[in-house]
Amino acid sequence: MVRYSGKLSKRFNARKVFETAASAVHRISSLDVTNLGDQYGARYSALLRVPVSGKYRLYLSSDDSAELWLGKGATQKDMACIATVKGYSDPHNWSNQPNQASEPVQLEAGRFYFLVVIHKEDGGPDHMSVAWSGPDIPSPVIIPSTALFVPPGVLPEDKPQPPAAAD
Repeated sequence: MVRYSGKLSKRFNARKVFETAASAVHRISSLDVTNLGDQYGARYSALLRVPVSGKYRLYLSSDDSAELWLGKGATQKDMACIATVKGYSDPHNWSNQPNQASEPVQLEAGRFYFLVVIHKEDGGPDHMSVAWSGPDIPSPVIIPSTALFVPPGVLPEDKPQPPAAAD
C-alpha cells in the first residue's frame, strides 16, 4: 500500500485530491494508521486480492473525514465510492455513521481490485482504518497486508527516470 501526503484541495474527492503534487509518498504495511499529524490530506492506494470468491462488505473508520473507493478491476477506471466518514468516527468502530460500510460486493479470488482511501485530517488525534467481512470472515477485521499489494508505477522509484546527463 502507498500513502501520498499533501495539502488537500478545497473540494475533497477522489478526482481532485491535492492542490499540488503530493509532498511525500510512503509505502505502508497496513490500512490501519494513527496519529500521523495535523492539517494534512492523504491518499492511500492498493490492489486488493481476496482469498475466496464471494460477497464482501468493506468498512471505513477515520478521524477526520474519509472516502473509500473500489474499482471493478486492477485499474482506477470505473471506480465507485463505496463508504464514507463525514467528520469522524471512533477508531475501529464500523457503525458510528450509516455510510461507513459498503453494500455487499461480489469479488473473485485471484483478481485484483484497485482500492483508494482519501483521508482528511484537521487537528488533534487522527486515524484511518479499512476492514472487511465476507466468506469465512463473519465480522469486520482489518484487511490483512497479505491481501493488499502496491499498484505498479505509483512509487517514485517505479516511474521511468530521464537518463543522467553525460559529463
